[in-house]
Amino acid sequence: MSLMFAATVLARYAAEDGVWPLALTAFLLAGAGGALLMWAGIHYDDLHTTLRSGHDVDHHRLIKAVTLAAVGITASGLVLTLWLTFL
Repeated sequence: MSLMFAATVLARYAAEDGVWPLALTAFLLAGAGGALLMWAGIHYDDLHTTLRSGHDVDHHRLIKAVTLAAVGITASGLVLTLWLTFL
């Protein structure tokens, strides 16, 4: 949800300043965050079945990569938002 919020704020300020490619990119990021949230909600039980049965989590590297990507995208959206706000 933080990705959607940061991207929406970034899109707003980018659109106000007339930086349309950045605004479009931010709107696409907000949509990607919404799609990820919907996918996780639909597959919630599937994602937790392995943990509830006591087995180890598979794909440790993939989990780390997705986590780092989500944090990186959110951080970049926040930095760009702050940059456009105080520019």
